[in-house]
Amino acid sequence: MAVAEVEPRSIGLIEAHGTATSMGDPVEIFGLKKAFRRGTRDKQFCAIGSVKSNFGHLEAAAGIVSLIKAALALEHKKLPPSINYRRSNPAINFPESPFFVNTECREWESDGRPRRAAVNSLGIGGTNAHVILEEAPQCNCMFSGLRNGGHERADRADVPSVAKPSMHALTLSAKTPTALHELVGKYVEYFDANRDVNLGDVCFTANAGRGRFQHRLAVVARSIDETRQRLNDWLQGDSTSACWQGIVESANPQVVFLFTGEGSQYAGMGRELYDTQPVFRKTIDRCGAILEKHLDRPLLSILYESADDAPLERAVYSQPALFALEYALAQLWKSCGVEPAALVGHGLGEYVAACLAGVFSLDDALELVAARGKLIETLPSDGRMMAVLADPVRVAKLLQPYANDVWVAALNGPRQTVVSGRAGTVESLAAQLSEEGIRTRPLPGKRALYCPLIEPIADEYRRVCEKVVFQKFHKSRIRLISGLSGRPADDEIASADYWRRHLSGPIHFAEGVAALDKQDYRVFVEIGPRPILSGLGRRSMQQWAGLWLPSLKPGQSDRRVLLSSAARLFTRGVNPDWVGVDRGSSRRRVVLPTYPFQRKRYWVEPMAVIKQQLKGEVRLLAIDAVRLVDVETIDQCYREIAAILDKSEESHVLLDFGRVGFMSSMALGMLIRVNKRCKEYKVSLKLCGIAAEIQQVFKITGMDKIFDIRADADSAIAAMKETGGMFFRKKKPASYEVS
Repeated sequence: MAVAEVEPRSIGLIEAHGTATSMGDPVEIFGLKKAFRRGTRDKQFCAIGSVKSNFGHLEAAAGIVSLIKAALALEHKKLPPSINYRRSNPAINFPESPFFVNTECREWESDGRPRRAAVNSLGIGGTNAHVILEEAPQCNCMFSGLRNGGHERADRADVPSVAKPSMHALTLSAKTPTALHELVGKYVEYFDANRDVNLGDVCFTANAGRGRFQHRLAVVARSIDETRQRLNDWLQGDSTSACWQGIVESANPQVVFLFTGEGSQYAGMGRELYDTQPVFRKTIDRCGAILEKHLDRPLLSILYESADDAPLERAVYSQPALFALEYALAQLWKSCGVEPAALVGHGLGEYVAACLAGVFSLDDALELVAARGKLIETLPSDGRMMAVLADPVRVAKLLQPYANDVWVAALNGPRQTVVSGRAGTVESLAAQLSEEGIRTRPLPGKRALYCPLIEPIADEYRRVCEKVVFQKFHKSRIRLISGLSGRPADDEIASADYWRRHLSGPIHFAEGVAALDKQDYRVFVEIGPRPILSGLGRRSMQQWAGLWLPSLKPGQSDRRVLLSSAARLFTRGVNPDWVGVDRGSSRRRVVLPTYPFQRKRYWVEPMAVIKQQLKGEVRLLAIDAVRLVDVETIDQCYREIAAILDKSEESHVLLDFGRVGFMSSMALGMLIRVNKRCKEYKVSLKLCGIAAEIQQVFKITGMDKIFDIRADADSAIAAMKETGGMFFRKKKPASYEVS
């Protein structure tokens, strides 16, 4: 009680060891009374009993059974009776103690404090244990993930107010396709029988409380009925089923984070995540607090208080907002157990990647991005950027007539190049390309980035970069791809000069993805408001390989997109921390279908000890063992001989010991039993091939007087033929017992 820091008066039940002896029980009650009297003089407020009155002493399991009883009493809020109780030991004065023996099951009343039960366990070796259990809190708590994968309990008051999520992901896995099919069937039956169960609790229990095996299935749904229907569609082989299935070939494949660049922003991006995901919300708020000294309006008003994209059309607002959103998305994914092995940033997205890689701090990164946006805002608004669906070599040739007005700004793929330059010239170029059958697409914005037109602000931006404290870049910590070279970044990225040159580009995104392709990276998560880089990157990989997943999609539920990507990561072998995914939501574990084990027999039958063959009218039994010593071999030998005697019709049996080099006394006893059975069956038994050392044992023990022993099989068979008088013996029922 002292260690648990609880008052004796708060304990309502004692589950005693209960030795049921004239000496043991008084000693136990005396010890308990002494401990309780240190905190209270009250009498008979605590029920006492022992589960041994129900089924006796369970030896080593006695303590755990007492613990189970106390836990069940707390769960059901009942005081269980001590059955068969008539009167107390005369040496125990219960009326003057804190305890009374409860003789009937009754409600366990509470005075407002949590109910508590104590379990007292005494070991015969002198080790005594006393544990105090407290009833679980009402369902007004939530689980939040710990770094070690466990759970911690937090009251609602300690958790930021978040909206209740409406979407849930259910993940299932099994070791074989058949087991997965049966498991899905069990869940369909479960949902048929439990229409009122909380879907969030079902998904939490299945996702966080089940093993993860090779064959996997995941589904995202809003309700029990929707989940059940999608699982049933998959069971029926419906190819349009909204379930994702995968076979994990390698555990925990490496994940690449792709950070989207300028132009991907829109009003309200990530709003649902801000309302439902505490980590995302906390990170956005943190960025907003840092940006207060750099912006003239709050970050939240830029992101969520405007009904249109007007604020986000200005670089002074869009660049810090886009950085904050992507940084918050990255932190959200990491809190969900998805850690990147490599980072690729496109344009502004490279700042987020560099910050996560430790090139500079969050404060410095936001200062750089805010200054970058302000400086870009000062440029003339006569620039344009345009995507050209052609390879870089062809685009470079087409740009030769416009060498001083249009430049290549980004190499995004084999047939995706971005050009940047003066508005009028870019429009003329677009018209020319259209005549030649080359498709183009104008990009949002009125300024030409990643080209020489950015030079007027480059030196000023370099001076801003020089104020930043760059950290020593460790390539071994995480693989960061440089946007300027398309290769893994080196120490140069931690310099003001690098970020000054980064302004005028061009961006080598396709080369960066190709470099990762050569390193067998196959799982990509785009960290941005919309999946732009995923389509570009897929075209840069061999045979469009890989899994490319979004974090957000305009016009779709943020949580559905997040859960869908997490579910697809699961089917690919990445194991998200589902406690982290559900962080901020009230969850409890529920009883779910168990694993459908595929029953197979793995018992290895023992090798036969007796090899038999028929030599004319003689059944020859050769013992195929070098040593007849261990009980298992001797018993097996006898069983096989007995089975042969039961089935064969021959009246002459020859037992060949040619391979046997050593026999124990138990083997001699086995021969006596064989001889007895042969006499019962009226079978003539002879032995042959016995080693000289074993023959000496036979002489010493008198076994040579019992058995007819011959030198070899041929002489034994010849002797049997001379006896003649072959007859059919009387059959007896088979009996293989080892007597």
